[in-house]
Amino acid sequence: MNKLRWPLVFLLASMTFAGEPDWTRPFPTKRVTDRLNERRETMGLNRWISNDGDPAAAGSWSEGSAPAGADTAVFDGTSQVDVKGAVNTTSLSRIWVKPEYSGNIGEQGNPWSQRINASASELAYILHQGSGTFHWAGSTSVSVPGSIIVDSPNADAMRITDGGSDAIASIVVRAGGLTLEAGCSRVVILHVNGPQARVTALENPAGGTANQIDVFTIRTGIMVSSRATGTLECIVNGGFANFNGPGGSGIALMQSGGTVEWNVATSDNTLSTCYVFGGVLDFNQTAFEKAVTSMWKFRGGTINKSGAVTVTNLFDLSQDVPDFGN
Repeated sequence: MNKLRWPLVFLLASMTFAGEPDWTRPFPTKRVTDRLNERRETMGLNRWISNDGDPAAAGSWSEGSAPAGADTAVFDGTSQVDVKGAVNTTSLSRIWVKPEYSGNIGEQGNPWSQRINASASELAYILHQGSGTFHWAGSTSVSVPGSIIVDSPNADAMRITDGGSDAIASIVVRAGGLTLEAGCSRVVILHVNGPQARVTALENPAGGTANQIDVFTIRTGIMVSSRATGTLECIVNGGFANFNGPGGSGIALMQSGGTVEWNVATSDNTLSTCYVFGGVLDFNQTAFEKAVTSMWKFRGGTINKSGAVTVTNLFDLSQDVPDFGN
C-alpha cells in the first residue's frame, strides 16, 4: 500500500495545480489513426501539375512520373492547364476530375486515349466533376468492372470517342452532357439520373454489338439515341427519351413515367415488347411506318399512335373491360 501512496499523491497534486484535464484533446491513438487515414486517402493519388499540358511528361505529375497501375490520376485544380490529346497504352486504375479543375482534357479529334483497367480486387472508374470537356478514348479497354460517372456543370462535359475493345461496364450521368460518339463501342448499362443530365448516343457504323447499349434507364434528364442495334432493355421512370431513326433503336421498353418518342422505322428495328404503366409513349413525331410486336397499356399510361404504327398484339388493361385486340 505504501508503494502506491506517493504516486497517487503526485497524481492528485498534478491534477489540482494543473486544473481539470482537457478531455477534448485527441488521445495519441486517435492522432495515429488520423494520420493513417490521411496516408490511406493520399496513397496512389498522382496529381496533375503540368505547365505544358503533356500527360506523358514526368514533370506533369506530382509523383514525378505518369500515373500507371493502381494509381489514380487526379485533376484537382493545382494546375488548370488543358491536357493535350495523347495515347497511353499503360493502364491505370482511376481518373478523378474534381470540381476545382476547369481545364479541358483532350480535344475534338485528338482525345486523351488512356486505358482504364481493374484487377479483381479493385474498381476502375472515371469520375468527371470538372467544368471542362473531357475527350476520352479507351485505347485498349475499360475492363469490367469499370464505370464512368459524369457529374459536371458542363453541358458538354464528356465525349467518348472509343470505348476500346471491351465493353464499358456502366455509365452514370448525374449532371452535365455526355456524347457517345460514332466510334464508341458497346455500353453494358447506361443510367441517366439528374435534371441537368443530357446524353446523346450517335450511331456506330460498325454495327452489331459495337453499336449496342444493353440496358438503359432514365429517371430524370434527357436521352437521345441513334444507335442502330440499340437498347436491349429500356426502363423509363421519368425524363425524356428519344429513339430516332433511321438507326434509332430499342428492343424492350418498360415505362412508368416521362416521355418516350419512338421514331424508328420498321426497316431499322421493331419494338418487340413495351409496357406503359405511366407517362407518354409517342409514335407520332415522324410519319414513317413503325412496328411493335406486343404492347401492354395500363391505367395511367398514354400512348399516341397513328395509322403509321403496326401493333401485332395489343393488351389494353386501362379499360374496365380489357381489350386484347389490335
